[in-house]
Amino acid sequence: KSGRGGDSAERLAAYRAALHEAGMEADARLIAFGEHRREDGRSAMRQILATGAPFTAVLASNDLSCLGAMEVLRAAGQRIPDDVAVIGFDDILDARSHLPPLTTVRHPGQRRAAGHGRNPPFAPVAAPGSGRFSRSGILCSASHG
Repeated sequence: KSGRGGDSAERLAAYRAALHEAGMEADARLIAFGEHRREDGRSAMRQILATGAPFTAVLASNDLSCLGAMEVLRAAGQRIPDDVAVIGFDDILDARSHLPPLTTVRHPGQRRAAGHGRNPPFAPVAAPGSGRFSRSGILCSASHG
């Protein structure tokens, strides 16, 4: 369960590049790996919380992992988005029907590339808003504050 290949590797590289652009360094204690499943999101969040490293936001490589992480955050007494903002990736149906609705990234080429055996490039830009798609493909909703 390395999580270090395919589109996960691309998404992690984009995260690190965004931190670098913002003049920040990645904290290895705040990066955890797993499969694109809810249970692995729970496990990854438990691992991160166990480090004691402070954080105010979670950017998961996919929505299912993010939903699992949200469960663990709530169980740990964290309020979403008041204490911790969360953002997923893939815009799955569960993200929209969750309470609070999950802020998620819809990759512009995601639907077109489905079934073609290749992953489109990823370069989102954060944008403000509520319940609408920004030009960057981020569906902003209640989970990011």
